[in-house]
Amino acid sequence: MHLALLGSPTSWYTRDLQRAAADAHQIVPANYAQLQSELVGAAARFQEGETNLAGVDCLLVRSMPPGSLEQIVFRMDVLGQLACRGLPVVNGPEPSRRRSTNILPPPACRLPV
Repeated sequence: MHLALLGSPTSWYTRDLQRAAADAHQIVPANYAQLQSELVGAAARFQEGETNLAGVDCLLVRSMPPGSLEQIVFRMDVLGQLACRGLPVVNGPEPSRRRSTNILPPPACRLPV
């Protein structure tokens, strides 16, 4: 499997997961600071550096660093969009939203833009 690990690329959990995966799976560290989106036609593309997040088999989400409200909302929206497209997102947007001191409304309550 090709997995992306969204969290701190230099953390102990990144090293442990890469060691545990050994040769059976590829785990690519992904950093929140390099998370980006781009509109291509009518569809959005989500990347972290050179990694197309929609092209991985699964996205593992670890601790989210502090950030401005805009940064946190963007991160949560990216996770939600990837999950809605069918990508397995472990520790996805809902658990992350609940951990972020409830500053974000549930997705059903957001106004369409």
